[in-house]
Amino acid sequence: MGDSSARATAQQPAGAVPSAPLKPPLWYRYRAGVGALLLVNLGIGGYVLSRPRPVLDAQLHNTAAEPEKEKAVPEQVPVAVVASAVAADEAPQWAPPSKVPISEDEQRQMLQWVLEEKRKVKTKNKAEKTRINEDKKLLKQYLRSSQLPPLV
Repeated sequence: MGDSSARATAQQPAGAVPSAPLKPPLWYRYRAGVGALLLVNLGIGGYVLSRPRPVLDAQLHNTAAEPEKEKAVPEQVPVAVVASAVAADEAPQWAPPSKVPISEDEQRQMLQWVLEEKRKVKTKNKAEKTRINEDKKLLKQYLRSSQLPPLV
């Protein structure tokens, strides 16, 4: 034991000033921010992993992945059943709604409203202003005419 104390004094000269204490690491200074960052990352990761995954159409209608054994034996189906099934498939499933005719007064009110909205527009450049002026001129011609063009 006496030998280790002699070694300690041999390494430091008697007149040496003790060195300054070591600085703590940089992350230790910002340990509250590092902790908050880790918690936010854990929260986002948990949210991403825990939410339900979307189901793809290929997964819903997975007919290609059926085993070949089930496809090997075709069933005999009467021709009348097949013909009725094909005829039912050819019929349109959805029909567009019928168009309701708009009266001429309502058309004029709508065109007048569009003209008022065109007048309110603030233009940014000359090309836009000329385009809006042409639109307004066309709307005024429609409003002055005795019969309006049919709206689509």
